[in-house]
Amino acid sequence: VSGRPGNPFLADVCDGPFSVEESKSVPGMNVDIVRQLSDAIDDRQKNAGRKSGQPLMLLTAPRAGYGKTHLLGRVAEAAGGQVVLLPLAFRMGDEIGFPAVGRRGLEALARAEGTRPGWTRLRETCAGVWSTLLRRLISDGTLPCANPEQALKVLEGHPADVFDPDGPARLIGDWLKKHSAPLRKPMSALASRVTGVAQDELDAWLQAMLEQGVEGGNAGLGLLRQLVAMPGEEPCLNWLRLLSVWRPVVLLVDHLDAYYRNPDAGLKIASLLLDIADMDE
Repeated sequence: VSGRPGNPFLADVCDGPFSVEESKSVPGMNVDIVRQLSDAIDDRQKNAGRKSGQPLMLLTAPRAGYGKTHLLGRVAEAAGGQVVLLPLAFRMGDEIGFPAVGRRGLEALARAEGTRPGWTRLRETCAGVWSTLLRRLISDGTLPCANPEQALKVLEGHPADVFDPDGPARLIGDWLKKHSAPLRKPMSALASRVTGVAQDELDAWLQAMLEQGVEGGNAGLGLLRQLVAMPGEEPCLNWLRLLSVWRPVVLLVDHLDAYYRNPDAGLKIASLLLDIADMDE
């Protein structure tokens, strides 16, 4: 069947879950597993902000190239825009720990194409965090607004509508860029209340995320790389908490073939994921 349309096995290696399209796959294949994983993501989304025994799931296969990443890609497409999907592909030189999670997660989002032309997943997520915080400031009356109902409706949509120069709500984005300096303090105060992170630790994060959301490309990326790579667990956890302001975060740890028959690395990765799953909401 090689070469026929819809053959999901044309490539020996699936680079990542964002490169898979369900319409070009075989819908009936592994349908029970796809449903089980999709249900777990739905549950994560429904219970956002509450301790709900976030599930950890393990997919195994008898050999490399069996189709795990392709399967995750189908789940990613099924999840749509409900969550922030964060694929992690550790490298052999990585020291398994929180900084590696931050680096590889940021790398994956910056590389993945977004749902709007010319946008990456990183830009969408950073813009989404700012849109969410702005919406909450308007909702609680902290930020005066001439037409709050219309502003809230717009901010509930795709962040590109606000932050893209050609977006239908670009006037809000222009206003936000113009007033970003005085807004950072109430933004960081709100983000602190939502995430539990100290306010003075959030200012640099929010500034870098705003630059990325407004301009995309490499804007703010250098600072984000510095922040996520800082030693200890808190910088990475703070990054994940900020991402979850917009949508619940789902980690996909894949491409672990290099750690085959390395029980120490396997235990480190498992322990790391358990710690992240148990993090405070």
